[in-house]
Amino acid sequence: RDRQPDEEEEPKKGMTGGDIVKRSFHKDGQAKYVTMWMALTDATPENSCLYVLPKKFDPGYSAGDNNSDDDDDKSDPLSRALPTKESYQNIRALPRPSGQSVLFT
Repeated sequence: RDRQPDEEEEPKKGMTGGDIVKRSFHKDGQAKYVTMWMALTDATPENSCLYVLPKKFDPGYSAGDNNSDDDDDKSDPLSRALPTKESYQNIRALPRPSGQSVLFT
C-alpha cells in the first residue's frame, strides 16, 4: 500500500486508518500517489524479487489500518492480512527482468 498523505496535513488526533486512506484517494476513487519500482538487475524469487498481497486479500487497503493499542493482533496490518497459515498462499511474487518496472497505488 502506498499511503502518502500531504506533508502539510498532519494526521489529527482521533483520525482512524480509514480517514488516512480517504486522504490518499481523489473523490472519484483514483489514487493520488503512485510508487514505481524498477528492477536494475533480473529480479527472481531466487534472488529476492518483490512479493505483494493483492488488494482483495488486504483488509486494510481500502478500510485503513486499525491503529488502536487495545489489541496488538488487530492493530498489526500483517496479522490482519495474514491471519492463518493458509492465507500466506495469497502472497504473489513479482519477478521482473532488468529494466522492467512495477507501479503501486
